[in-house]
Amino acid sequence: MLAELRRIAWARWKIIGEVYGDFQARLFAVLFYFTIFVPFALGVRLLGDPLRIRKPPATWLERAPVGSSLDEARRQF
Repeated sequence: MLAELRRIAWARWKIIGEVYGDFQARLFAVLFYFTIFVPFALGVRLLGDPLRIRKPPATWLERAPVGSSLDEARRQF
């Protein structure tokens, strides 16, 4: 009798734990998204210009000269 009661209680507890765990995972994902990801994305969007599209440079961008040998062509980075 007691073993049967424990088995039923454990099965119901697993159902409750699964529902609570699903809720908790969604809550943490939403909190992460709105407290870390969104402010960072807004900052990058408003303050960053990595392609220099907003304000074009006054002169050409300085670049290192490219070599003409085969070994330099293989080492592109």
